[in-house]
Amino acid sequence: MRTFLCLAFWLISVSPVSAETKTLNGVVAVYAQVGTTWWNQWDHFRTNAEANPSVKLDYHIQGELGSEQQLIAGLRRNRVHVAGISQGLTTLVPEIGVMAIPFLFDSVDEAAFTLDNYLAIPFSDALAEKGLTVLRFTEASWTILYTTKHPVLIPSDLSGLTIRIAPNVIQKAFMESLGTDYALVQLGELIAGLETGLIHGGLANVVWVDNFMRDVVHHVTKWNAVYGYGAVLVATDWLQNATPTQQSAIHKAFLPTETARQQTRIDIKRILSHPAPTMQFHTLSKDQIAQWRRASQGAKNRILEAMGPTGAEFFDLVIEGKRAYAENLR
Repeated sequence: MRTFLCLAFWLISVSPVSAETKTLNGVVAVYAQVGTTWWNQWDHFRTNAEANPSVKLDYHIQGELGSEQQLIAGLRRNRVHVAGISQGLTTLVPEIGVMAIPFLFDSVDEAAFTLDNYLAIPFSDALAEKGLTVLRFTEASWTILYTTKHPVLIPSDLSGLTIRIAPNVIQKAFMESLGTDYALVQLGELIAGLETGLIHGGLANVVWVDNFMRDVVHHVTKWNAVYGYGAVLVATDWLQNATPTQQSAIHKAFLPTETARQQTRIDIKRILSHPAPTMQFHTLSKDQIAQWRRASQGAKNRILEAMGPTGAEFFDLVIEGKRAYAENLR
């Protein structure tokens, strides 16, 4: 009897410890510039995740593992387990790009409201079908147009220029609707392309341009045309193989959506208020913005046609979100 009790006590005492000694190994990958709010947010993720000693993650957050397309391939092949993805989301689920239709939103608040209340769940469901779990949706604010030599204030200023775009249907349709030459240039070749005049500018978020290209980019057009957003994605199979405690650690590691969003907006406001001496930011007039709206009207139909029936359904949700946001303002 004494032997039985001792054995039972031993099993009870060691079982919880044994469960916690299961190590969760994984790879975290994203492209975040040192010193930016996004770098700080991923550093926050690392600190929170490592608070659980059984979570052992390797971090590659300066783009060491390649482009977003390469990170997405890594997620789906169990080589990357947590990743920050922005424009690359549309290569996974083209319909997710519906919120990036040019001149769809009048403010980042309207766009964020629509995403949070109308599209976060359907977007997450679509990504789940690809074997990916959304930890958080993120914001990059408005996409800007940057150029090396001359300011671009109205559509006709694009004449003779070649603009670098990301490999997605949104930016391709946008540039085609404007009748502009464009090029798909890898990040590793971008600076050289700008310096040699192979390309004359591109589309990106202002944080990235300020930190990565301030020596070659001299003009930035703030046209508030395309809302930039992304997601922190996790390989679902990897997450499900973790213990409940480890899963909780991963789910809680990244900042809350609204906190991260506000941090990004503060950083962008700082950049716009104190631009680098080498860069000039151009705020457009109402008439100039109206010219861009008219010139790019064909982009919406091109984008929706490329997305198929589901894209149209998601677009209807965007319209519902915009209406609800407008009603809330009354």
